[in-house]
Amino acid sequence: DCVERLLAHGAPLFVCNIAGQTPCDAAASAKQLIVAKLLESRMVLMKTDNLTRSTKSMSFYTSETLQTLKNEIVKRLATKLEVRLLTSVCFFKPNDCHAISN
Repeated sequence: DCVERLLAHGAPLFVCNIAGQTPCDAAASAKQLIVAKLLESRMVLMKTDNLTRSTKSMSFYTSETLQTLKNEIVKRLATKLEVRLLTSVCFFKPNDCHAISN
């Protein structure tokens, strides 16, 4: 209820904390999966126009579809750059990767 109220009043979804985490990432890290799924669904469904501050619906992708797409991008990036999968994952979450060598 609290998170829904914050979102209804325009709480930003794409701001990052000092660790580079969005609110969705932070919720998932804290094992708050219900909150993470709620935030993730809003990230996919909504887009804020910075000029008018209005929110518009976007096309819907399920979290499973987004994960599948991300996995495919990671695989293709690893192949293209000729690096390990773990290394290509670091391009998406560099703060989670420490001194990875190929």
